[in-house]
Amino acid sequence: MLTANGIFARFTAMSAHLSILIMIFKEFDQYVDYCSSNDRSAIRNQFIVALSLSIALLVFELIIFLLGTSLLRNKVTFATTLFHSAGAIALAFMVFTRWCSVSFWPIFAICSFIPFFIEVVNAIGHNITN
Repeated sequence: MLTANGIFARFTAMSAHLSILIMIFKEFDQYVDYCSSNDRSAIRNQFIVALSLSIALLVFELIIFLLGTSLLRNKVTFATTLFHSAGAIALAFMVFTRWCSVSFWPIFAICSFIPFFIEVVNAIGHNITN
């Protein structure tokens, strides 16, 4: 049985992930400058798109979570908490070790898209069964 601690951990992990994403978005030019590529404008545009998509998916996922469709589902809560915690940790490493913005795409794919996909599938499945 899932306790309130699991729900709190999930909300905290999602909030931490979102906070670090917003912080990186605010200072995104630094991460473009860390790249050694000559085509900075293309890298800059790709990074803005990736950050915007990641923030949008996370906000959408947070709204679905707060509506309660996946609030008491143990596996969904565990998986999304794990992915968002990993995303927050990876983004913290990105901030502290000054990674190039190109390295954000794997973090986006693993730590933003997969939990979003899990949440959407769960919400659709919840609406079909109810």
